[in-house]
Amino acid sequence: MGAAAMAAPAREKALWEAASHGNVPEVVSLLDSGARTDWANDDAFRSAPLAAAVRHGRDAVVKVLLDRGANPEAKDTSGYTAVMVAVVTGQLDLVSMLLDAGADIEATNDGRLTPLLLCMVADQDDVARHLIDRGANVDAKDSGGHTPLIWAALRRNSAMVRLLLERGADASARESRGMTALSTCRNDECRAVLRRVEPLQRWHRRRLLALWRR
Repeated sequence: MGAAAMAAPAREKALWEAASHGNVPEVVSLLDSGARTDWANDDAFRSAPLAAAVRHGRDAVVKVLLDRGANPEAKDTSGYTAVMVAVVTGQLDLVSMLLDAGADIEATNDGRLTPLLLCMVADQDDVARHLIDRGANVDAKDSGGHTPLIWAALRRNSAMVRLLLERGADASARESRGMTALSTCRNDECRAVLRRVEPLQRWHRRRLLALWRR
């Protein structure tokens, strides 16, 4: 049966399957026949064809769907957008493509995790550097009050701890239980870096406050 002869529900499901498998000609044919790019698959956490293509690394399909109006902000049942899927699967090129298409770099899932916070949780350092270079908020907080720096400390990721501090992350920020990155860290290298920086940041803030009050 050709794409044009399919009933709407079958056409939408076929688009999702074609996107997932990277079948560009079939995706184009289904779109031309009226398949909706924003259809959500109940059998796959209500993810849209764009998220399915991203999850399986189908770069060419992602480009086609974006060019044909797919919404990069569509969320699945866990609140994940396509860029979040690209982040946790470590697909830097797709992260960049989606951001170029207007994906929100500060979007949050059901746990209030932004793409940068997800990088910390999933140990996606290269993607994290890219997001920071593109202006991601280094002090964003998830539902538990954890910042990227606190997550990096929890994950014992000294390279990310250093990078976040270099980019201005607040070493004194506290999560919901009152813990800072330093008090949550169990890695000697991370602790050494944080011990040097935290008092300097406090001094700098006090200095700025004193100047502001003059």
